[in-house]
Amino acid sequence: MKRFLIRASALALALVMGGGAGGSTSEAQPAPKTCATEYPKHRTSVPSDYPYDSEDAAFRALVDEYKSFTLRKESNRAPATSGPCEATGWHTKVRATYKKNGKDAFYPASLVGCPICKDTSSGPELYEKWGIK
Repeated sequence: MKRFLIRASALALALVMGGGAGGSTSEAQPAPKTCATEYPKHRTSVPSDYPYDSEDAAFRALVDEYKSFTLRKESNRAPATSGPCEATGWHTKVRATYKKNGKDAFYPASLVGCPICKDTSSGPELYEKWGIK
């Protein structure tokens, strides 16, 4: 009878302490957050033709290419309607003006941006990559 009481007391103590009948104190952990769970529409790899880290870096590269023109961004970011980041990305039109006479010339390109998701030990992180189209 004494053995039974000792065992029952040990089991009751384990249950009160949160250990359960098996003596384990582990609880179910929530699944870790990842790009797939938090940002399922975002790319996890960078498109090869998006080498710039920011919209401004892409714009500066375009300015360097069109030295005889004055370039300006014509609009704020608009949702991308095509390309590798159609569901999540952006584009900004760029207008060129002749430096000599100040008259509008043409639209040489659009700046195109793509949000990229990277899984890290602290969870998913978003960053941008930009290209010129």
